[in-house]
Amino acid sequence: SLVRLLPLRNLSPEESQPYLTRRDIPEVQHQAVLEFTHGHPLALSLVADVLAQSQDIQFQPEAEPDIVKALLERFVQDLPTANHRMALEACALVRLTTEALLSQMLELPDVHELFNWLRSLSFMESGQQGIFPHDVAREVLSTDLRWRHPDWYAELHRRARLYYNTRLQQTQGQNQ
Repeated sequence: SLVRLLPLRNLSPEESQPYLTRRDIPEVQHQAVLEFTHGHPLALSLVADVLAQSQDIQFQPEAEPDIVKALLERFVQDLPTANHRMALEACALVRLTTEALLSQMLELPDVHELFNWLRSLSFMESGQQGIFPHDVAREVLSTDLRWRHPDWYAELHRRARLYYNTRLQQTQGQNQ
């Protein structure tokens, strides 16, 4: 009864920059850090920790797999199966994920449980037309996947393209 949980939303650039300054992150690095983290407090903190340990590095998310790995591990500590990881990777590469799209991208006939699992994750949000990861989670997952497994990254994009091409051919007018 003494605790009240409040969600901490992303910090604005005006709120993030003083934090980075207090953490002794060189001002020339601020823009790259802000573009990568979108002001997400956890991401800002992890990036600041890594940069504080190695002040001589230039922050580039794709070139720093350790930063991405640290963020990714924080978001997805223990995934139940390989299908769960693939579902997470798939939803990171498209704007909105539906069960139908997820089924096409994973080539699985029944993804209901995976979709519900994705929906339950703290960094996933729901919209009128599907679910989507928080911007930082999306960037972390897609950056890690592109670095770790570029062929699977390309294959997921190909499958999403096939799904959307099929949908475009099946609909008309405003639905397109």
